[in-house]
Amino acid sequence: MRRLLEQAGLTAPVFLSKVIENEFVATYWLNQLLGEEQLSWLQQFAELHLTDHKAKALLLAKETGAVDNAGLRAISGLDTLSASQLLRKLHHQYHLLEQGGAGPATYYQLALPLQNEDQLPLFSTNEALSDRSNTSDLIPNTIDLIPNTSDFPVPNELTQRIEQLTSKARKDKLWPIIVWLCALRPYKAEQLATQLTRKETPLKHNHLNVLREQEGLIDYLHPEVINHPNQAYRTTGKGRQWLKTQGIDVDGG
Repeated sequence: MRRLLEQAGLTAPVFLSKVIENEFVATYWLNQLLGEEQLSWLQQFAELHLTDHKAKALLLAKETGAVDNAGLRAISGLDTLSASQLLRKLHHQYHLLEQGGAGPATYYQLALPLQNEDQLPLFSTNEALSDRSNTSDLIPNTIDLIPNTSDFPVPNELTQRIEQLTSKARKDKLWPIIVWLCALRPYKAEQLATQLTRKETPLKHNHLNVLREQEGLIDYLHPEVINHPNQAYRTTGKGRQWLKTQGIDVDGG
């Protein structure tokens, strides 16, 4: 563990032996609980002498496809300002992250081309701080991870319910359709709005947020990064059980 952390330029665990008290104390930070694969990936940044918090930000971007302020705060304990400054530094100074969105919806994605895990891109400090304006074309297009809803058939009964919706349909008509759709596959808010012929903002405020935050029937596809550019909704286990009470069994049981 010490060897891997040292190679990645991260803080080693602290071991303290208390002979008189007959105690042994080992103090670990979050990064020290990572697997060898993640630590090996971080070795490419060793010459930058990144702090543990910067390493966490990069790993979150690697594992989920993006990192935002709230997500970094959740795994680091940083406050809002410190997290914002750290992400901007990884973007502006190190050029390791590319910024997307704006304001409260800001998120960052890795700016480096992701190569084969066995052939990690190694670079020097000067190379890392050089202009990477041309690397944006090498960033994986994560938008393709959420399928186009038109590529998948919707059950006939569900299609009929959607067609029967009126512009003033109440939640007892609309909610089963939303939860049913999200049980079939993850849906982005704009995809649901298109499917249901609704405006996206009111749909999120009046229905999606309530179903997620209060009812727990749906959840984010990327709950660890709220502003993820590929954010979508999926039905929870509770939501699937709730559908059964509505006479809808998406699991075919």
